[in-house]
Amino acid sequence: MSYNISNYEYGHGTYITRSYPWGLNRGGRALCSDGKYRRLHWVAQTADTFFSTPAGVVVYENGQRHSVSGYVTVETMAGWSTETEGDLATLKFIRTDYGVNADKLPKGSYRVGDNMPYQRSTTSEASPS
Repeated sequence: MSYNISNYEYGHGTYITRSYPWGLNRGGRALCSDGKYRRLHWVAQTADTFFSTPAGVVVYENGQRHSVSGYVTVETMAGWSTETEGDLATLKFIRTDYGVNADKLPKGSYRVGDNMPYQRSTTSEASPS
């Protein structure tokens, strides 16, 4: 049996690599909460929820390598889950607060234009901007 490995492209140069015929995740490139793009060190083969897939990235600090655990999700730069004109969906890595080396990345996700991480609102009526 032959496998076809391809990248599913998102905005801003992010992508998830999948192998077919089953569509299993293999790797990718995501935007981290510090504004840097990183290769996914590991990613679960399938999603654990509809909106996220467990994953990890490597952060280098003072010459030391730290694996940070979290998840990847698709989010626009404005903080929404659906792409609109001028606001591309982007693969983002979100560290988990209780995960390994959580202190190596800021909490939340990154939004272009602010040059800083932001916290998504917990109320459904609030806007992320």
